[in-house]
Amino acid sequence: MIKHGISTTKAHYWVHLFPLSYKVFWYPVVLCRNYISLHNLPQQIGRSKDGTPTGAGFLVPQSAYFVSGASVTREYLNDVDWRELTDREAGLRGQDVVLALIEHRHIAFPPFILAPLNSRDDQYSGVDCELRWRVKPKIEIKTERATTQNLFVQHQEGGHRVHLTPNGQYRASDIPLFEDGDKWP
Repeated sequence: MIKHGISTTKAHYWVHLFPLSYKVFWYPVVLCRNYISLHNLPQQIGRSKDGTPTGAGFLVPQSAYFVSGASVTREYLNDVDWRELTDREAGLRGQDVVLALIEHRHIAFPPFILAPLNSRDDQYSGVDCELRWRVKPKIEIKTERATTQNLFVQHQEGGHRVHLTPNGQYRASDIPLFEDGDKWP
């Protein structure tokens, strides 16, 4: 497995869509990293539908202090049977749903970040942090079909079989991938 996830992401926020529970959760990456470190969370192995280990990550409670959440109304999710999709299909459909939720302002990200100031000079000046206006925040979107009170925060990945259906059959999706240089409109 390779290190790929919360410790390597360039995203500012991660969003987890739970279509089977009609919920969505989002959080700042830096606060999640701090939480995992401060609570010394053990890594959990993630598995493919056939039981093959495909990654590792941490189980972070949806109720953690830094996690925001909202209910998702059925019209965003009822156009497809989420249980029958491959991981790739669910991920791409989940991404579309989350983008619509952001566009419709069901998910909101602050226009600034709180940046801790840790120099001795700052501390002696009585300054702990500053607000910095965020320009072009980056977001990572995860679609989780588990029914759980935790978020699976990925840390490592390897051998993920994204084209397996829930019954273990291979189904390559006709949804095209972005090629290098392709951009959203």
